[in-house]
Formats: sequence, structure tokens, C-alpha cells
Amino acid sequence: MTALFWLVLREACNADLTASVIRGRSFGFENKGTIVASLELNRLADALEDVRIRQVLTNNLGLLLKHALVRDSFEVVKTYAKDSGQGQKFRTWAAYDFARFVRNTLSHGDQAILHRWTPTDLAAATWRNRRLTQGDVGKPLILEPAEYVLLQDDLYAFLEKELT
Repeated sequence: MTALFWLVLREACNADLTASVIRGRSFGFENKGTIVASLELNRLADALEDVRIRQVLTNNLGLLLKHALVRDSFEVVKTYAKDSGQGQKFRTWAAYDFARFVRNTLSHGDQAILHRWTPTDLAAATWRNRRLTQGDVGKPLILEPAEYVLLQDDLYAFLEKELT
């Protein structure tokens, strides 16, 4: 669902309309019915109207959603597998190493660069039609938006079918 929101936002969001709707408004934080803090949305409206800044905002939103979609999903399944005594079984999933590299790349640093290859005796990490090798260290590890969704789908399919 998160990835779908991101895809729709990137393709269908009318940033100028959004800017006009939020201009002059504020976003309030409440505690027991009392506004304790308020954030004016004019700066966000200005940013949405500036094409260069809008692109940065869109890219940052995409990165946040990738984190939520792949990184956090991987961590949840990993924790569940470990806590239920199925950690080794999770590590035998055919796409485990590929998903782990994607998760690590999203989690550490910027620019989605594959920084290191572990374990060093691993020949390749594969998933669907994608293949990573030690030669990919230092290069960007970027998936298409739909691939992030498919990777999460495959992760959850493994969870539902293989982990009890």
C-alpha cells in the first residue's frame, strides 16, 4: 500500500493544486484536545511550487517509503524468524541475500551504493531476474519502484508459506 501511494504521488499528484490547498493553513499537534504546537504549511506550499525543490521532496518521500516497504519489512520478518526459532530457515530463502543487500543499502549511507559484500565466500545474490556479485560493490543498487513492491510481496509470500 505504501509503494502504491508513492507511485500515485509521483505520477498523479498535482503539486500546484496541493500547494494552493495547503497555503495559509497550519498543521497542529494536540494533547488532550489542546493544540500544543502548530506548523505553518506555507513553506511546504512554496517548496511544492518550485520544480527543483519538488523533485527533492519527491525523491526523499520515495526513499522514506522504500525504507518502510523493504527495510522495515525485512527487519520484521527477520525478528519474527529469530524469535520463533526459524532464523536459519529464513536465511535459506532463495532471495535472502539479495533482500539483505537491498535492506543494507537502504539503511547505510546515501546514494544507494552497495558498500560491502558479506559473506565474502558468497558468489552471487539473486532474485527474480536480478543478480548481484562482488563486482557490484561500490555501484548503486537501485530497483524500479515496482521491484520494491515485488520484493516485499516475495518476502511476505515466504513468510506465509514457509515460516510457521
